[in-house]
Amino acid sequence: MKLSKISVAVVTINIVSYIFGLINSFFFNKFWTFRSKKYKYEEFFWFIIVFFIAFGIQYCLSIFLKEELKFNPMFAYIIGNIFYTATGFIGNKLITFRKNERC
Repeated sequence: MKLSKISVAVVTINIVSYIFGLINSFFFNKFWTFRSKKYKYEEFFWFIIVFFIAFGIQYCLSIFLKEELKFNPMFAYIIGNIFYTATGFIGNKLITFRKNERC
């Protein structure tokens, strides 16, 4: 019984930490990395979309490298995170915080 309570707590803590990390990342990217002056909810919406795309690529690539190509799990994770970072940066630069308005 105690083990299941710990598992639930770990899942809850991970969800909460991802939410806070995502909000923190949004504001740092908005004001520091991309210096966006716009105040639109649309930016946050696109930031979440880019996050899920980048996370999906990272997750699938890491699993593929680990399970199919038998990479060391740590190397698979590192390579996946490199793709996550690149996808997130490019996606946010071209979509979320683009300089010109969307049509």
